[in-house]
Amino acid sequence: MYSDIFAVQIWDRDLIGFNNLIGEYRINLNQLHKIIQKAVKRRKVVKASMKVKERNFIITDKFWYDVYNHKEKDEFGIPQPQGRVQLGFELVPFEKAEDDLKNGYGRSEPNVYPTLPDPEGRLKFDFFSPLAFLKQILGKKYLI
Repeated sequence: MYSDIFAVQIWDRDLIGFNNLIGEYRINLNQLHKIIQKAVKRRKVVKASMKVKERNFIITDKFWYDVYNHKEKDEFGIPQPQGRVQLGFELVPFEKAEDDLKNGYGRSEPNVYPTLPDPEGRLKFDFFSPLAFLKQILGKKYLI
């Protein structure tokens, strides 16, 4: 049996030098075989969902995964999580994806299904306004 793997990686973005891998998680898509069968049978969009125990059992279509870097281990050699990523899986028939749900690569246009917002909390550097960059680093509290 083939193993279909969906790999999620989180990278930092360096202005100078190389970008570094923060962590990754690999999901075996063969575990979603019931959802795949449902999507093929119905020929409609199907979202993966699962019951999660919080205060009460709730059904959610978004899942949290810990990401790991193979270089970051504790003293016993056990990988330590480097962060978390929230994902949702949605199976879309090929015809519907080709006709109705065209998207660009990443956040490039058209950015409609689903709409991906710009990342929050990134530093913005402008050569013509270095004080604004300093304000981002120090925060409003430390500026006069």
